[in-house]
Amino acid sequence: MSTAKSLPADLQNLITTSLLRHSLTGHGHLLRLDQEAMAAAKGRGTVFVEVSDELMGRFRSELDRILDGVAAGNANFAKVWQSLRSFRDTFRQFHTTLYPWK
Repeated sequence: MSTAKSLPADLQNLITTSLLRHSLTGHGHLLRLDQEAMAAAKGRGTVFVEVSDELMGRFRSELDRILDGVAAGNANFAKVWQSLRSFRDTFRQFHTTLYPWK
């Protein structure tokens, strides 16, 4: 993106707008695929249950604790687990930026 900074402001804005459009379009497509997958699962009898943020936080914390233990004894798993945690943290930042009202 450093090359883009050397462009005139109007072209920088065009690039930024284009990137945002592609990001939002792609994200919208993934959301639609998620909805279709959930509808298909519901059609096969799956029941989705909403849980509180508190319960989800406790679940994540406990799962992280368990997987940290597994990673401590397995170097390959540790690499994968660290990558997943990094992605999860980065995605949360992206999601917060994309949907600041949530």
